[in-house]
Amino acid sequence: MDEEKQVTINEVMGAASEVIEVVNFLKDNAASQESVDDLAEQMQELKKDLSETRFSLGAKVDSLSVRMVTKEHLDDKIADVRGDFGSLVRKEDAKLRAVVGALEQEKLISKDKVSKISAMEPFPQLAL
Repeated sequence: MDEEKQVTINEVMGAASEVIEVVNFLKDNAASQESVDDLAEQMQELKKDLSETRFSLGAKVDSLSVRMVTKEHLDDKIADVRGDFGSLVRKEDAKLRAVVGALEQEKLISKDKVSKISAMEPFPQLAL
């Protein structure tokens, strides 16, 4: 019977020793309420900063989207400029034909040269 009591007492002492080790570990390493509160406060500040940053970035994106030019807008503007340019070139071509015609009437330029000039780009004329 003494042996059974001895084994039981040794088992109890070993278990108690393990419990004391766990308690000491928790005491040394566990977070205090104060450190948990500090961490919670830091998390709230971080959340507030992120919210402000998100709001600021949202405003900047909105501002950029208002000023941003769309592809359709650029296509329209390019088409307008091409049309304006074509119109100016046609007007200059008409002026050139008028000058060549005047030179031809004054007999300062031959019909052959008039035909060659009229056949030049951008708007060639057929020789009749």
